[in-house]
Amino acid sequence: WQLGVEATQSYRVSNREIEELQDSERGSWAVRSQFLFARDILSLSFIGVASGWTLEGGGVGRAELAWSIDDEWSLAGGVVGYLEGRELGPFAGWDRHTRGYLRLTWAKVVY
Repeated sequence: WQLGVEATQSYRVSNREIEELQDSERGSWAVRSQFLFARDILSLSFIGVASGWTLEGGGVGRAELAWSIDDEWSLAGGVVGYLEGRELGPFAGWDRHTRGYLRLTWAKVVY
């Protein structure tokens, strides 16, 4: 089982008054988790990214279940959810909605 957490906070180094489209000192955070089971054939993963400590700039999250059929083929399905923030941020213009997806992958190693 893997878990990763990242948090960032930026600070302005000048005292100039400038017009900003969004708050440049807004913090952000991200979390990623992955769990492998059934002898590493199945994996369950989650990732979430937020702009602002309380999602004031919005966020996005994804959950996925993947199956390694063999060394070349894999099948995955999941959901992606978007949250529009209360303030202008990187996810502005995205309404609150969720999408599902299904992915079939073929990867061939060429020596």
